[in-house]
Amino acid sequence: MTCLEYGSMGWAIGSSIGTALALNNDPVVCITGDGSMLMSGGEVTVALQENLKVIFLILNDAEYGMVKHGQKLGTGEPIGYSLTPVDFVAWGASLNIPGYYIRSPKDLDTLDIDNILSSE
Repeated sequence: MTCLEYGSMGWAIGSSIGTALALNNDPVVCITGDGSMLMSGGEVTVALQENLKVIFLILNDAEYGMVKHGQKLGTGEPIGYSLTPVDFVAWGASLNIPGYYIRSPKDLDTLDIDNILSSE
C-alpha cells in the first residue's frame, strides 16, 4: 500500500496498523523514516496492544528527509532538517518489541522471517 497523493510524514505508520486490522492480522510491512517515527511512532503501541503483525522498517539517517529534499527542490535555506540520532532498536526493546539493526543486505538475509512472523 502506498499513498499516491500527498503522503505526509508519518502517514505510513497509522496506515500500516489500520491495514493489519483490516486484513485480520496478515503481516504488514511499514517502511518509514526516522523523522516520521519520531512524529507518529507512539502509534506503535496500538499495534502492540492489538497484537498486530506489523514490521516497522525504519530508514534511520538522522534527518527529516522530506524537509531536506523539499528545501533543495525549492532552493530554500538548508535548515532544521537534522535530527539527533535515535536507537530505535533500544526504543522498541523498552516496549518489549524485538528489533534488529540492518546495515547491509546480508543483515536482511540473516533474519529468520518465519520466526519473526510467528512470534506475538
